Amino acid sequence: MLPTRHFCEAIAALSLLLSGQRVTALDGMDLARIELHGDSGVNLTVLENSPNSVAAYQNWGDPATRHQRLVVESPTHEKEWRNAWVKFVSSKDGYVSLSLLGPWLNLGGGTLGKVQVLYDCVSLDGASVADGSFEKGGAWSMAPDCILKDRSLSLSGENCVIVWHNSPAKQRIQVSKGTPVTLSFSFRRPPPPSSPITRSDTFCDFSTSANMGFKDDVAGDGKGGWSDQGPDNDLALFDVEHNFFGAVPFKIIDPAKNEGKSVLTFASPKITPAINLKTATIKTNGAMARYLYILHACCWSRSVENDLVGEVSVTLRKGASIRKFPIRDKRDVGDWWYPANLPNGAVAFTQSNGKSDVGLFLSKFKISDSPVEVESVTFKTAGGPPVWIVVGATLSNESYALPITGHFIAKDSPEWKAADMSTVVVKPGSALDLSGVIPTEPVGTYGRVIVNKEGNFAFEKKPDANIVFLSCAFGDRELVKYKTKGEIRAIVEAIRRQGYNMVRGHFLDFYLMEGGKADFDFNEENLDRFDYFVSCLKERGIYMYFDAVTSWSAFKKGSGWSMQGVDFKRDIMALPEAREHWRLGVTKILTHMNPYTKTRLVDDPVIAIMLFYNELEFYSYKPRNWNDGLHPALVGEWQAWLRQHYNNDASALARAWGDPTHFTSEMKFEDIPLFSGSAQLQTTPYGIDAGLFMIDIETKISAWFEDTVRAIGYKGLTTLWDMCKLYRNDVSRAGIQVIAMHNYQAHPQGPWVSKGQVVDQSSSFATLAGYWRDVASTRYANRPLFVSEYGHAFWSRTRYEEGLLFGAYSALQGFQGLMVHAAPVCLVVRNPIKPFDAGSDPVERANQVITAFLFGRQDVSPSRRYIELRFDDKFLLEHGHLNQAPGAENLFALICKFGIWYDNAKTRGGGVKPRPITVINASGGAKTSMTDNTMDVIGSDSAGKQKISDIIARLKRHGLLPQENRSDPARPARLYWRAETTP
Repeated sequence: MLPTRHFCEAIAALSLLLSGQRVTALDGMDLARIELHGDSGVNLTVLENSPNSVAAYQNWGDPATRHQRLVVESPTHEKEWRNAWVKFVSSKDGYVSLSLLGPWLNLGGGTLGKVQVLYDCVSLDGASVADGSFEKGGAWSMAPDCILKDRSLSLSGENCVIVWHNSPAKQRIQVSKGTPVTLSFSFRRPPPPSSPITRSDTFCDFSTSANMGFKDDVAGDGKGGWSDQGPDNDLALFDVEHNFFGAVPFKIIDPAKNEGKSVLTFASPKITPAINLKTATIKTNGAMARYLYILHACCWSRSVENDLVGEVSVTLRKGASIRKFPIRDKRDVGDWWYPANLPNGAVAFTQSNGKSDVGLFLSKFKISDSPVEVESVTFKTAGGPPVWIVVGATLSNESYALPITGHFIAKDSPEWKAADMSTVVVKPGSALDLSGVIPTEPVGTYGRVIVNKEGNFAFEKKPDANIVFLSCAFGDRELVKYKTKGEIRAIVEAIRRQGYNMVRGHFLDFYLMEGGKADFDFNEENLDRFDYFVSCLKERGIYMYFDAVTSWSAFKKGSGWSMQGVDFKRDIMALPEAREHWRLGVTKILTHMNPYTKTRLVDDPVIAIMLFYNELEFYSYKPRNWNDGLHPALVGEWQAWLRQHYNNDASALARAWGDPTHFTSEMKFEDIPLFSGSAQLQTTPYGIDAGLFMIDIETKISAWFEDTVRAIGYKGLTTLWDMCKLYRNDVSRAGIQVIAMHNYQAHPQGPWVSKGQVVDQSSSFATLAGYWRDVASTRYANRPLFVSEYGHAFWSRTRYEEGLLFGAYSALQGFQGLMVHAAPVCLVVRNPIKPFDAGSDPVERANQVITAFLFGRQDVSPSRRYIELRFDDKFLLEHGHLNQAPGAENLFALICKFGIWYDNAKTRGGGVKPRPITVINASGGAKTSMTDNTMDVIGSDSAGKQKISDIIARLKRHGLLPQENRSDPARPARLYWRAETTP
């Protein structure tokens, strides 16, 4: 066990040491940047830093001096001063050079962008800094024009400084060996210019031409905002006072001051004909300009390179000549979902809108070599499917560089060292042989895996000995690699040596149906290889997490990655024939006699957990087309449910919903259409009823799965509903034996491993382990929680954080199973590395070694303190909380064991619930974002954080938490979390 209970203090520092990243975790140009450079031999170690900052070693230049150089970055804001801090310690007495800069923005060709940042109120605790408020002069080394004498802009006193990357403010500070130094600083972006004339910029005035706003209340009515897709897919969170995009100023129309109109949304066959704007001409009255800059985006982009989206015509005053610029997809503009830089379309704005990461593109068009008088600018749609939306346009004499960085290529160099991956099979008895980390006996030695009275995994014959599973996800693409018995034995031995005591058979249905000539026609060679694989697993004491069905095409003829037009995840919720298909296929697998083990799989204790259907929640939504949600055959069941719920009283339903767009008292129950997928996230009465209906049908299908496998003869543990994290999903899981959950810090979005795919580069520490906490929020403390998919996917530059964060905190919580996704074991690496190819990624392999020690070997002890978040039916119905997720309360998971409890008879099974040191009655919820592949929780309220601070204080007063525990979310300037792993 760790010698100290306060292990989490070291996580950030250890992650920093393990980082091999060339760049820091924060992207973009809106950053304050601090550099700390120690003199020769003065190595610096970060102890902690504010949650709104990222601290990392500056690992370019001489690798031998890397630990002498720190970079701290924090996001800026143009309307307010912000504060950040970093606490570090030096290895010896000496001096450190402190530099205040703007962000490093590479414009290509050796040119850096001039992005300015204001600083004020720089202070040190543990050392001294001179003139931190910039009032005296002489203490800082900087250009004379860096001093900004403007009381209206400074945070304190008369002055502040304005710097950029190539014009910093510097000062040398003296440090002492072993003495912690806390650097605190305030910063902001410069405000926008007061007059566009001083910058030779003219803003195109959209006030009379704009036809839509940013916020859309009702989908498809031709009113409101953005692309008319309703409140679940608009840009309502856009800040109209945001004036700069890249280095280019824009004037965005405030819809509140312009009858709800802000943007130009052009006509398209994808949206209602009521949006019929085809051309918009903006008068500019002879404005002088050399360039036109456009801020815009597309919806329903076809992602066809150079597909014509529209055209911009610039009419000049002299001679009435016209300059025409075609607007092309994947060159000038792209889809607003998962935006990525284009040749003439820099991503200049991004945010989450609750469904996806969305953004706007900044494009630049040269009108003339010298300034010319521009009479007007005309925007015209090409009339195709992409919905072109123009947010702003600026004419300027300035040649502003687009914030597009060049391609980064990691290659063997003085700054980067290639990892030797020529041999990745762990040698027996070597330091990396982890086969003894979790001791095992041949499968079945102690009977089946069960849930014991404490709610943990155990064996039938040793029920008092808790066990954990460190699992290896092994999909069809891995199984198909190993064809001979020798190869199969070798990969199983490699799995055991890397410390795994469980394997997941992922997409086994694809593997068995390869080449099948009819439904259920298994590939006999693949079936034989699978049988032998199972026998080898049993010999080495490796259990199975068994996907009964993984794919959307199940056991259909032609089932595989390329199969289209089949979706059993939707069908099985509505169609008896789909359920029968599932039953027949699963029966065939389970009752087949394995010639090597002489045992049917249904009788074999090798299956520790059976997952009925992987990520079955996909039955209810299609993120890019919310109208394509539940199966249409469910409409009758929906109508019947409403009829029963409202006692056949149509007027009661009309009053409850209060929304004539969905139902009026003149309508009949059989007139009610099935709700769209987006309704499941709404907190309206309509959304509440949709959520309650989904709980009902999910509970029924769960019971059907359970009854079916028991009828087949299966006696092991089962699980279902492993992806979504709403309160109503917790209700659907209330009777499930094992809680399984998936979540990712950086799940790839967009086209798979091709141009346009986006992988988030943010740090999991910046969100206080948000993706891990969202998993913890699904855990019932009286039964096992098995994290059956997780990870920082490749190309995430912060994936080195995963092993420490997920391994340590999962051990603290007493989770019973972890399974990184995917394929962490291989005999030969795949090149190039791809997402979910953990065995070929040296960083991910290192993460798994750390996880094996922290979680598998239990180097971090589970906390003996337990805090419970409790909710009931009354809470679920108030304000539509059932369609939200737990919010700030899960910050308690950073301190001690944390779990949820649904106070209802539906919560059954499992062991004895631990006694909590306090019970929190749920009082709020967080919004979620549903992407193509994940459900992510995207926020929690400050009131919830204040409530946590009050509870922590109360627990300390009563001796239930140690007085020295300084965890407190209400102090953002000194946000700090300390875990308690002992009583």
